[in-house]
Amino acid sequence: MYSYNTRIGYSDCGADNKLKLNALVNLFQNCSTFEGEATGVGVKELMSKGRGWLLASWQIMIERLPNQSENVEVTTEAYEFKGFYGKRNFYMKDENKNVLAYADSIWFYYDIKNHHPVKYEYKESEGFQLSAGYPMKKAGRKIILPTDFNDECIKGERFRIKKSALDTNGHTNNSEYIKFAADYLPDIPVREFPEVKMIRVEYKQAAHLGDTVVPKYYFTKDNHKIYVSLDDEEDKCYAIVEFCDKDGLEELEK
Repeated sequence: MYSYNTRIGYSDCGADNKLKLNALVNLFQNCSTFEGEATGVGVKELMSKGRGWLLASWQIMIERLPNQSENVEVTTEAYEFKGFYGKRNFYMKDENKNVLAYADSIWFYYDIKNHHPVKYEYKESEGFQLSAGYPMKKAGRKIILPTDFNDECIKGERFRIKKSALDTNGHTNNSEYIKFAADYLPDIPVREFPEVKMIRVEYKQAAHLGDTVVPKYYFTKDNHKIYVSLDDEEDKCYAIVEFCDKDGLEELEK
């Protein structure tokens, strides 16, 4: 387990003065990289070995988004390694120790040079401790697009990946896909963007500098869920993002 304290900055917030969704993801990702550095398996150490952790999926649950200037504590804990997969929880608390958001994530260990997953050996991380995991109901890694609503698929404005979206792997940063999905949502009067209580992301392939992204939006009939398929020009998917409001969580509660 690893925790750090921070203050929500003005630049982390949107027009409503609350933490932006992609900024929340950045806080979580920072926490895991800080833990890696503290235990001797940070980004630099892994890259020197030709290794890295790539994200396969997110499930992020939001109780309340903090406001600008709030002090928060961000925590991460890895709870399982199996084959080339690693599983990790995150959570954020306010000054009164109330949980603001929590998440489950699945990562895979990657050979950077040969471009394929490799088995992770737990002995590679001396001093790195596994936890029991954060208690939460899990929705699973795979996101199924609502194919019965294909006739309602709406394409957003296509765009190209810029340098500012890249990470140290030369890939589009994980949080950027959430930003893209929200930013290119079509302006449709009959659709109201819900107050997001759950975000799920399934990563399919990495988008690189100059790649074209075509966002495709699917809405459930009750508008409680919005699915976004971020595709390339040949309809191959980079990532699927799901936004869900409170009423849309009923399936998760079953």
